[in-house]
Amino acid sequence: MAITPDPLSMLSQAKSAYIEQQIELLEVITGCETANRYHVYITTHTGELVYLFKCKEQSSCWSRNCCS
Repeated sequence: MAITPDPLSMLSQAKSAYIEQQIELLEVITGCETANRYHVYITTHTGELVYLFKCKEQSSCWSRNCCS
């Protein structure tokens, strides 16, 4: 797996995308929703898996747990 220094330019070369959500231990134990975190990967036309970036949900604790 390669890491690219310019992830946005790699999107134009993407054949497919893969988004992986991190499991939060606190959320598993307590049942309270925490801000989700994701790792984003793409596969290129050559089949190489490239890590692009990570991202984090930006919402309040109130909206995650009380507003379904």
